[in-house]
Amino acid sequence: MREALANLSDPCTSSLYCPPSSLVPVTRELAGHTYTFLQFWQLFPWSEPFYTRLEKEFDVRPWFLFVHANGWLPVVSIILYAAMVLLLPPITSKRPVKCDTALAYWNLLLAAFSILGALRIVPHLLWFLTTHSFKETVCTPPERMNGDGASGLWCLLFTLSKLVELVDTMFVCLKGRKPIFLHWYHHVTVLSFTWAAYAARHPGMYFIAMNYTVHAVMYSYYFLMAIKAKPKWLNPIYITFLQIFQMLAGVIITVYGFIYARDPSTCGVVPSVLYFQSIIYGSYLYLFLEFLVKRFFCPPQLVPPASRPVGKEEQGREEEWKTATTNGAGTHLKKAQ
Repeated sequence: MREALANLSDPCTSSLYCPPSSLVPVTRELAGHTYTFLQFWQLFPWSEPFYTRLEKEFDVRPWFLFVHANGWLPVVSIILYAAMVLLLPPITSKRPVKCDTALAYWNLLLAAFSILGALRIVPHLLWFLTTHSFKETVCTPPERMNGDGASGLWCLLFTLSKLVELVDTMFVCLKGRKPIFLHWYHHVTVLSFTWAAYAARHPGMYFIAMNYTVHAVMYSYYFLMAIKAKPKWLNPIYITFLQIFQMLAGVIITVYGFIYARDPSTCGVVPSVLYFQSIIYGSYLYLFLEFLVKRFFCPPQLVPPASRPVGKEEQGREEEWKTATTNGAGTHLKKAQ
């Protein structure tokens, strides 16, 4: 849906790039505040055929209200999630469920979703970063920075996807394994923070863009592992380094958020969400660095199962030992996401 340009003195006729001054932005109202926005395909007309009608016409306002009014949803989901983590592994440890094929398809689905999300959010963020100050990219409220349309849709889908990603842990539990702390802590806090930030309309496109990008690589790696098609040069340590870079960038952006928040009139960050953000990104950085050291630089000594008696209760550990000695730390990497 191309905005009308007839009332402009210098309308854009280029198929490559249209400067904002040559376009009429969409104006809408949310919670008593008026906001305007432009979509990426309007700025870069050559990309319009790659956007669906749903993306072009998506109105994010009802969904802002939905997320704000349904804070109980992540709470109930986390309670059920905790019950699964506590109750399921003791049951399946005696008889693990074979779900390798389902896990492969699951990873493929999340990889495709993350790739599409990155293709929608990253270009929009890069354009915003090149046409606005860094402070504006940190402080601009999401309705004005993300807008409606494709970027608004994929920011919403990012928030909702944190509910769906809890299924990751189900596969770990079905195999009779108890998720490590980093695994379940990451899922619980990401869901809590993402939902709270979206409901409060807290700026967060940097985090969405980074997460989509890292997950696109990560789940693609998991899919290749599941179908035994991983290239030999693709070491799992690369994924961990990418995640650590993501957390470090998150900490830096959070620090700037505190600096800019000193003047609330020019910065739209939500203080309570910003404090939550600082806690989880600081803890993520520490935990992923700890994971890196323990799994890749100072791994625990694994004792070959053949050197000791193996009963039924040890079969799961024997399977894990074989995988670890074949693929290095790849087994543990999956359990930590």
